[in-house]
Formats: sequence, structure tokens, C-alpha cells
Amino acid sequence: MNLDALEKSGQMMDTTVYWQLIQDSLSETADQEEQEEYLVNRLKVMNPQDIIGFHLRTGSLMVRSYLSELWCAAYINNGGCSDDGFEYFRCWLISRGQEVFYTVLEKPDRLLEFASEDFEDFNYEFESFGYVAVYAFERKTGKSIYSHIEDRLRDASEGYAPINFNWEEDNPASMKAICPGLYAARMEMN
Repeated sequence: MNLDALEKSGQMMDTTVYWQLIQDSLSETADQEEQEEYLVNRLKVMNPQDIIGFHLRTGSLMVRSYLSELWCAAYINNGGCSDDGFEYFRCWLISRGQEVFYTVLEKPDRLLEFASEDFEDFNYEFESFGYVAVYAFERKTGKSIYSHIEDRLRDASEGYAPINFNWEEDNPASMKAICPGLYAARMEMN
């Protein structure tokens, strides 16, 4: 493969194709490790621009989901949620597919509908999901994906607007107001 001829890309993968890949990965795998490997293997047979497009679409969804109310839901559900924890939670949420992602994004309290009843033994973080395109690109080309992404898009975190938190971890009533069902199921049961 001649990577010298590969131009830098800034084109996101088509949303329908992206979400179908995620849905296929859910249908064909039993856990996060299998899902990660499935996605890497599916991506690495695509052209490099499509792999970059998957990475950019994931980054766009990460930016879209950087919301105070969603962080509150993650905090309640996970029993705490650091900056990194919120990133990994959002990766998990995207990895659950389009319906789950947009349902919980619209109303974070609905996370309870998609959460395991045995939540203490379930992992609501999926750090490596954020790297499946990075791994696929490297396996396909032997190169770093970052050197083939348009410079203006290389650091997705630049797209994050500051969050104005409308809840506080030291103020349970503020969390309960945002996610009453989730709060009752997770915090009041402990």
C-alpha cells in the first residue's frame, strides 16, 4: 500500500454505515473484547479513508455526548465518574448502538432501561472502543492514523465546549432532579 499517495482525510464515515458496523458487532460478539476485535477486523479490510472516517465519526459522537446531564447519569450509575471515566462511559454508550446512544443522550435517566440488573458486576466503560480505528489503521498500514487525519481534526477534544454543571456530587438532590429513576435504583438502594 502506497501511503505516500494517501491524502489526509477529514471525512466522517456515513452515519448509516457507522451504526450498521456497531450493530453487526453487537450481534456477532458476546463481550467488549470480542466486540473490539470484531470492529478492528472489519475496519482493517476497508480503505484507509473509511477507517479514518470511523475514527472521526466516533470523535464527533464523543463531542456530541459531552453533556452535564449525561455525566450525571454516568456518575450515578457507576458510583462516581472522573474525566477519564466519563470518556470511557461515552465510548461504552456509543458501542451499545444507535438506539441506546440517542435514547440515553435525549434522556439520561433512561440509562436504567439499558443497564444490567446486576450493575455492580457490569462494566459501563469501554476505553478501547475509542481506539478500534487506530488499531485497524495501524494493522492495515503500519502507520499512525493521526498523521493521516486533517490537522484541524487531529485533536477531537478541541471540539468540547466547557460544561456548565447543573448538578453536584455533594448535592444528591441535584443529581436526583436530573435522573430520578436512576438515582432511586442506584443510590438509594445502597
